[in-house]
Amino acid sequence: DAPMRDDPLRTAYFGAGLVFSKAHRIKNVPYDPHLHYLFDGEEFDMAMRLFTHGYDIYQPQDTVIFHFYSSPAEN
Repeated sequence: DAPMRDDPLRTAYFGAGLVFSKAHRIKNVPYDPHLHYLFDGEEFDMAMRLFTHGYDIYQPQDTVIFHFYSSPAEN
């Protein structure tokens, strides 16, 4: 096992349910205006947009929040 670190890890993934950033991120890298009503895939799209605009994405060391994705039929 790798030792626990105190600092966040850089990642290639963007989680819309746990985002902390300065407001300039939204101004500089808005959601894609050509992908109306996108939900499944929106986080991958934003991760690519942030990367190509020079932003780094970090994740916490521990799981601090989660939710289950399920369809209404599965509930």
